[in-house]
Amino acid sequence: MEDYRDTKNSMFELNSFDYAGFWIRLGARLIDSIIVYILFMALAELVPWLSQGETLTEMMYFSAVNLLVGILYYAGLEGSSMQASIGKQVFKLKVIDKTGKQLSMPKALLRSVTKEIGIMFLVGGLMVGFTDKKRGLHDMVANTFVIRGR
Repeated sequence: MEDYRDTKNSMFELNSFDYAGFWIRLGARLIDSIIVYILFMALAELVPWLSQGETLTEMMYFSAVNLLVGILYYAGLEGSSMQASIGKQVFKLKVIDKTGKQLSMPKALLRSVTKEIGIMFLVGGLMVGFTDKKRGLHDMVANTFVIRGR
């Protein structure tokens, strides 16, 4: 696990990072959305009732499982030693906690859940363009940061 602490100073400095802004994170999100769609469609092939959407109940199951696939995708990758989803890896971005370290799995799950909820309301992602250290609502809730990799 790579540590992003400032080695020159004994105190960890959050100001020493190059934070990833709105547009680069949107690009990563688009790549990830395609991957999550492919994962969900593969799952729907294995579980045929997921691809049926004739009744309201079936459409609700479809949406819930699709949301769950996205949440697990982001939490699993961003909480791993890669510290990034595949889209973030393409742009050499990493997700870190307030100490500059890899996210714990519970923190990655919290970030992922709040990100998916924030995207639904178009709040979380838009905040990145207007906040200090380019943080979305999900970053503030989980106390995380997205940085350009070193």
